[in-house]
Amino acid sequence: MFISYARPDADAVGNLAKDLGLVSRDVWFDQELRSQGGQEWWNVILAKVRAAEVFVFVLSPDSVRSNACRSELSYALDLGLPILPVKVRDTNIQLAPEAIVRTQVVSYERRSAETATALVVAVLQKRTETRPPPDPLPTPPPAPIIDLEPVRQRLAAPHLSFDEQAAVLVDLRVQARNPDQAEATRSLAEQFLAREDLTVSAKKDLEALILKLPVSTMRDPADTRRRRTLSELDPDTVDMLRKLLPHIRNSHFTPIIGRGMTNSLLGPLRRLAPEWARDFRSPTQLRRRTDLPVAAQFVEVMNNVDTLRNALIHDLRDRIVATNGAQNGGETPGDLNRLVSDAWRRRRADVDYDPYQVLAGLPCRIYVTANPWTLMAEALRDAGKEPEAEICPWRPDVYDWPESVFERDPDYEPSVEHPLVYHVFGTVEVPDSLVLSADDYLDFLIGVTADRLLIPKPVASSLADSALLLLGFSLEEMDIRVLLRGLIRQEGGSKRSRYSHVGAQSDFRPGQDGPTREQRYLERYFGKYCDPSIDIFWGTVDEFAAGLAELIGPAP
Repeated sequence: MFISYARPDADAVGNLAKDLGLVSRDVWFDQELRSQGGQEWWNVILAKVRAAEVFVFVLSPDSVRSNACRSELSYALDLGLPILPVKVRDTNIQLAPEAIVRTQVVSYERRSAETATALVVAVLQKRTETRPPPDPLPTPPPAPIIDLEPVRQRLAAPHLSFDEQAAVLVDLRVQARNPDQAEATRSLAEQFLAREDLTVSAKKDLEALILKLPVSTMRDPADTRRRRTLSELDPDTVDMLRKLLPHIRNSHFTPIIGRGMTNSLLGPLRRLAPEWARDFRSPTQLRRRTDLPVAAQFVEVMNNVDTLRNALIHDLRDRIVATNGAQNGGETPGDLNRLVSDAWRRRRADVDYDPYQVLAGLPCRIYVTANPWTLMAEALRDAGKEPEAEICPWRPDVYDWPESVFERDPDYEPSVEHPLVYHVFGTVEVPDSLVLSADDYLDFLIGVTADRLLIPKPVASSLADSALLLLGFSLEEMDIRVLLRGLIRQEGGSKRSRYSHVGAQSDFRPGQDGPTREQRYLERYFGKYCDPSIDIFWGTVDEFAAGLAELIGPAP
């Protein structure tokens, strides 16, 4: 079964493919190939169309405008394939190709048991219409070649004048009209937005354009590019890592793990913001490109907190299924945590140094994590250790917090063999503990500032008297700012001056070798809350973990 769709409908297609899998073991859609383009890509598409029994046309405003979708449909008609239109978004049917207009359409705008049943019945009926392909086969249509190279070349220039920036913007607007290249256009627009010479007016226009383009569910290129080895890092960066070794060997360090540690599995969580702004119809002034807490605040206020949590679980489940090939997504927080865990285990089998595994192998007593998953505890158990998990009880209106390990065992003291994993912003398995909305962050900050007992004494002591390793944070997100203000600055700092502190950010982009204006900004920002300032490791979290592991060497 072949699914023809426009790239902006990729999220809906993931669910559609799962439901079609109820009646067919071979459901194909070009998740990996669509973004590649070119003649080779098109040849694979056409071969899959020829091998199909039923041609499923995903009907949406974008697919009726897609040259690729129309070409695929035309070829399927020439082959005599049964055509099944499936509507995933409200669409003016009169704008669709004639073959779709005169064919009964299956509604799949809202996934449910009823729509899945109707879909299955329609597929079974279409299968009865299958007949042998014509002989000879029809002439295949030409590839809908996408040429974005001129825009790429312009963006590669070291400096763009005002007029040149305006010209690039015009090109991007034109390319954005074609749904076949919306994802590539968004990538180029984000690359353009990162330029230091960008004018204020161009930035405003770019942000407005990006809001209209679909968010990719595929991994960031930064997550899949080749990792630099220790020998390829610059000497200053290697020295930065070396300064950490005495602290690590003496167990005087505290990893602080950000949500960016799972970007390779889920993509940046901030990408949910424009999706929620679109799905819940946020007013224009709230549609900030990456401000997830503001988007979450709107969802919670206009609906309720359960709707917000369900949206988080549903959207992340679909993302992990789409990007990692997972199956049986499930509907509960526990199911989602299991999916993330399974994807992480598959990914770490393909890398030499997984950051969680590297951290688990270090002689550490306390791990602070802003990540809602249980991956750190799992990695520690895999390393032969017996971790305890603790959640910050920041919400005063919740009375059924999980029992604290310090209440269950008053004599418990974190150790290398029995470390503590402290979930500062909650876990997905305890939905009431999650810090999601802007008000949540504010309430958390007020709570930990007013009640110092909310933070266990061993955690507070570790933050005040050890080297800090901040891994997987981005200054575009609120997590690190709240942590710096609510925990790190609050817990003193006179003893921290004896240590070196390092941050490996999750938003490192290829081509940034530093020192840059952005790097100096990060160092000064961190210096406001930590003395000495937190040094910036100018590379990926994976490179940081790998470099550290190579320096430390195998365990004795």
